[in-house]
Amino acid sequence: MTSILVLLTVVMTVTGCTISGRRHPAANESSHALTPGASNSNGHRPRDASMPVVKSPLAIEDAIRLALAHHPDLTAWRARVEAAIGRTIQVSTFPDPVFSAGIESAPIHGKTSGNAEYPIGITQTLPLGGRLGKAAQVEDARHVRLLAELQNAILKVERNVRGAFAVSLFTRDALAVEHELLAGSQETAKIAKARADAGDAATDEQARAELEAARARVSIQRAEIAAKRALIELSGALGHAQLAVSEVEGQLESSLSLPELERVLARIEESPILRAHAAAIEEGQAAILYEEARRVPDIDVGVFYRWLAETDENAFDVAIALPIPIFDQREGALRRAQAAVLEARANYQKADTSLATTIQTVYWKLNEELEIARLYREELTPRSETVLRAADERYRAGDVSLADLIPIRREHRELRLSYLAVLRSIATHWAEFRSLVQSRA
Repeated sequence: MTSILVLLTVVMTVTGCTISGRRHPAANESSHALTPGASNSNGHRPRDASMPVVKSPLAIEDAIRLALAHHPDLTAWRARVEAAIGRTIQVSTFPDPVFSAGIESAPIHGKTSGNAEYPIGITQTLPLGGRLGKAAQVEDARHVRLLAELQNAILKVERNVRGAFAVSLFTRDALAVEHELLAGSQETAKIAKARADAGDAATDEQARAELEAARARVSIQRAEIAAKRALIELSGALGHAQLAVSEVEGQLESSLSLPELERVLARIEESPILRAHAAAIEEGQAAILYEEARRVPDIDVGVFYRWLAETDENAFDVAIALPIPIFDQREGALRRAQAAVLEARANYQKADTSLATTIQTVYWKLNEELEIARLYREELTPRSETVLRAADERYRAGDVSLADLIPIRREHRELRLSYLAVLRSIATHWAEFRSLVQSRA
């Protein structure tokens, strides 16, 4: 009878631990009261106290730092990497023993408990064929792949931030060009009015000068809208609603020198894109070894203590259970793993070709745009400024009419905007080039 009480005590202790470990759903309600992104009672999203205040004006280095620290895509990728580490730990953990207790050979009639047998024991699964080590190798390879994909996601976020930042600089500088045009148009309108009042010019010249100033004001309004939209898109590239950008600092003009294309292509295997595909191949090969290891079945070994109630005797049992792999020899899983390796190799080849083609395309675009920017900077812009300065002086002296000055001023504006557009394109393509060759120079 004592053994029966011991058996019941052990069973209740095991089940009681399980029940006490459960939490009532209401216990978690308070923790969800103000989670990030949730709304408070007023319907407004509460500010995350851990979120830094964006500097104003914002520099490109600070923008990248904010994006890398707070972008949700990167947070998700880091979580995947952490999950891979957890899986590696879990799959390499030795299985726990199984406790079992019961009553056997209990007669239906007569003394049920007095004539029954009471076995209590432990069963342990023994993995064979190095299955745990092979499973850990699969997860290690997946971890390497996810790290490469995380690096690729980091470069993608940085590329998007650099591109959005370049657009913000472009719209800011374009707005400055429009303001300069307005200032010139207003000055011309004053001169035209003074001449008209003095009777030295026709009234239509004053109207034309005022019309040109009005057009400049319209262009400024459009440029302001474009600049605000660019700042909004830059804020979106940072990845968090609370990282709002109000002003940027920096210059589109910068001295860029492209490395030799052959040297870039020689380092193409360092790209996180290809490293991720290479890791996928390693992961698939590890999966093949794992499936081959699983062909060897695990063995279960059990040791039991048995109390014979009828004779009040103690006994023990030893049991071994070994599956016989007659029907399931992991053929389907092994074939699937082998096919996954073939697919991973094909994806690597495809990515290698696509990456090399994209790098060369962006490289020659940059080469062309850098040469165009040089022509704008060294030849077109200085000469246009000389022509516009001379035209302004001649108009002030009364040697040329307003009809001659306006086309020159418009042409100079378009030339400066075109130059800024080339610089914006260079910055965007340079950001893409950096992400492809993993260069942070």
